[in-house]
Order: sequence, then C-alpha cells, then structure tokens
Amino acid sequence: MQRSRGEEDSLCIQRFRISHRQQKLGAVFKEEDIYPINPEGGNGWAKLMGEIQLGMTEECRSAVAWIFNAYGEYCEYEGTAQVVPALIRKAINYPNREFVVWGDGTQTRNLIYIGDCIDAMLKMEEKASYPPLVLNIGNSETTTIRELAETVAKVSGKKIPIKYDATKPVGPVSRIPDITKAVQELGWQPSTSLFVGVKKTYRWIESQLRRIERPFFILDAHANPS
Repeated sequence: MQRSRGEEDSLCIQRFRISHRQQKLGAVFKEEDIYPINPEGGNGWAKLMGEIQLGMTEECRSAVAWIFNAYGEYCEYEGTAQVVPALIRKAINYPNREFVVWGDGTQTRNLIYIGDCIDAMLKMEEKASYPPLVLNIGNSETTTIRELAETVAKVSGKKIPIKYDATKPVGPVSRIPDITKAVQELGWQPSTSLFVGVKKTYRWIESQLRRIERPFFILDAHANPS
C-alpha cells in the first residue's frame, strides 16, 4: 500500500512465507530470523524485490509489515480460501456435507482479525522512515487448527461432529510471529478475540451467500491449508 502526502511517503505491506523452520511445532519468528531467505514461488520473490527496492530508495519513507494469517470480512471464502473462511464455509454447508478438517488438528496458526491488522498498518504509516521500519504483524496468541474448528462449530450454533483427515496436506506445522517489536514501536496490540473475529467473519460470509440467493450447499473445492 503506497500513499503520497506532502513528502513522498509510502507504506509497503508485505508478507513472506518463512520456510526453513515452519515444520517445527512452536517455532517463533522474529523480524531478523527471516534472513537468509528463500521465498516460496514467484509471488514471494516479487515481494522480496519490492522490499529491497524500498530499502534502496532514500527519498521514500516507508514501512514493511509481515502479516501472519489475517482474516475477516471481505475475505475469499470459495476456491482457494485460507483456513478460517474455508472452515466457516464448511460449517455453513453442514449437514449437506461433512465437516472435515485437513490434518489431525495439532498444527498451529497465528490468526489476526482484519480490523486489528488495519489498525497496525495505519500506525505503521505514521512511523514510515528510511530505512524502512520492518515489523511482524500478527497475534500474541497462537491457535491450533483443532481450536479453530471447534470455535467455528460453536459460532455456527449447530451440533457439528468434527472429523479430521490426517492423510491430507496441512501446510506448515507452525507459523508464529514474535510481535514484541510491533508492540513497542506502535503502542499497538491485537484486541479481537478468536471467537469474536470468527463470529463477525461467519456472519459476513453467511450474508454473502444469502445475498446472491444460492443455497449453502456449494461446491467445496479443497482449501489452501495455509
């Protein structure tokens, strides 16, 4: 995200997938832990090149946020949806389809509600600098996929038996940011609980399906486990 206001200020929001320690349960990443880096695919390399370019542009004040698993209203909830909207969609589809979770539920994710994420980015814009301020933007609490699935089922108000399929791919076992630097630099901390964030997201997705006047039983393409 870039903005021009007086001097050329810019806020560049980037997310990198850190691969070298993600298969260790409970692995926590500080900002400096990203180097050396080997981004996943062309998208990851494009983001890295953008950040390097900002670091070479002295006349441009900027900030870089590494965002961990943001979710909320206006998210993609079909096709390649990420884990929160994907599980919400499955709960809405139940009982027309079974509620099946990929993996055994022990893998962890750091989930941040979009409202908290936006608050952090706005504060980062105020802190734009050269060289760029680089911060992890995530949650201070970590959630297992099992906890998330149980929360989605509870929000739905349905008695949903949760089934786990350990034969399916689960993505990284652990992806947890250390947000100490963000808390110190911004005076910010996420405040939305998992239950409240999931409830808001559930209601929005449900309203979208109703608005377009089609049944809740929709084609359930496998979700991206990230």
